[in-house]
Amino acid sequence: MLKKIRLWLKKKLVKMKVLDSIVIDGTVYKIIDKTCILPNVKNTRLLRFKKDNMFYSYSAIHLNPKHHFQPFLSVVQKVISIWSKSYSLNNSLVLGCAGCAIPRFISLHYPKSNVIGVELSEDVIKVAKKYFFLEQIENQFELVKGDAIEYVKNYN
Repeated sequence: MLKKIRLWLKKKLVKMKVLDSIVIDGTVYKIIDKTCILPNVKNTRLLRFKKDNMFYSYSAIHLNPKHHFQPFLSVVQKVISIWSKSYSLNNSLVLGCAGCAIPRFISLHYPKSNVIGVELSEDVIKVAKKYFFLEQIENQFELVKGDAIEYVKNYN
């Protein structure tokens, strides 16, 4: 009974809106906003795809920039947070940054940092620029198209 009540409340309070559907390398990706009227629930934007009847999140960010820790790759963000207590986080290189959850976390949580993100797919870069609020971190973040291994080999 309690489970039914929770599902009913979730259905009434949490709204999912598909902003766009795009095909990248034969896979359909959906950009989805998940919002809720409750103040303690953080609104998010998701980049998802379906494979073998399972849904996978490719990336996710909080819509409000006051929420620094993003709802994707939380363990990585915790490690960065712990590491940065001992070492300054001035410059970062993120290889394969997809929906930019990690660059967003670093840029919002460490406002004096500079971040370079390297992404191979031009289509993913277009999605990131259009839907993942790069303008909120544009003074600190540069998104570069390229192969991550080649970028590291040739980076000065």
